[in-house]
Amino acid sequence: LPPGKFRIGLNYHFRYYDATDENMRKTLRALDVCGAKLVRGVALVYRDIAREDGTFDWNDHGWDDKMKLLADHGLPLDAIYQEAPTWTMVEGRWNASNGWRNCLIPPKSGYLKDFSRELARRYGNRIAYYEVGNELDLVPTNIVSTADQVRMQREAWEGVHEVDPDLKV
Repeated sequence: LPPGKFRIGLNYHFRYYDATDENMRKTLRALDVCGAKLVRGVALVYRDIAREDGTFDWNDHGWDDKMKLLADHGLPLDAIYQEAPTWTMVEGRWNASNGWRNCLIPPKSGYLKDFSRELARRYGNRIAYYEVGNELDLVPTNIVSTADQVRMQREAWEGVHEVDPDLKV
């Protein structure tokens, strides 16, 4: 964008809508009318996509269909990815009593880099911004240390840039 310009968009919880859902289609039409240039999509949920055997199920929650629908409307995604699978956790860091937010991002090294690389391979520049986590500064709901946050940001940056160094993380 030229200096002094900005993108107007909407924060939208894609996880809760099917690409065939009329509410999602109405929302995207409204964004078209308003001149939105970006959708910030909360909850591209790592645990719903990554499998323990190293495969990825991009059809879980219909991400391929949702990305196509966004492309049809000329809207790139600010992809917020979070909620890592429990099998990526360091032993003892997650349990049912301390909640789902503890599963926000994987504490073990390497997993986020692999997921970020596969995400970039799959969607490339249809994702305008690869955003690691959401509200990591909220102390009551977050157990990810500053050191883990820095490491995870680095892993995401490395994984995405292995695919395309021009993508934004």
